[in-house]
Amino acid sequence: MCNVPRISLEAYLLCILKYCPMTNKVFLILLVYFDRMSKLSSNAVSCSFIIALFNIHHLAIAGITIASKFFSNIFYTILHYAKVGGLPLAELNQLKLQLLLNNFCLIISSVEMQCYTKQLILFSSANPQTQQNLQGSMVGSMAGSIASALDMSSVYSGCEAEDTKEKEEGQVHTPAQLQHARTSSSSSSGVWDTGDKGRD
Repeated sequence: MCNVPRISLEAYLLCILKYCPMTNKVFLILLVYFDRMSKLSSNAVSCSFIIALFNIHHLAIAGITIASKFFSNIFYTILHYAKVGGLPLAELNQLKLQLLLNNFCLIISSVEMQCYTKQLILFSSANPQTQQNLQGSMVGSMAGSIASALDMSSVYSGCEAEDTKEKEEGQVHTPAQLQHARTSSSSSSGVWDTGDKGRD
């Protein structure tokens, strides 16, 4: 693709956040979507869908555009997203269609969302060496950039509030549900295998 932004992924996300203010949830949804994109890329029988350094920025703005319109009450015109993302409107529309036509699932369950949120918190609290190792993959790079761009203290607070709300409503997830969410959110690269390994 042409016109690839010559800035880091973290700086790119911060730029989007500056000119398209959004909630933390949209960025968390982007992480879920990006993990799904990665699986689409690794399972593709042809080269019709790939994730690489030359298109990771553009896939990020495409994911944010979809996530904002699907989950948020506040979103912008696709032309605005294209201008902020630094790519032609036609290309952004093409990327959106490419995702939606590749059996890309937009729906995210609450338990899956909580699982990704907690894994991102674990990622951000891991020691630098562990983070560097995990960022060797495309999904790991996205996770690291999102963790750097977001105020992780507010993400942690939101996660705790959601846990408390579910307990008050009696929505206690069973071990089987949690295991299913962990399995669903595990990328083939093992980016979420943070655990306690390499922790200080």
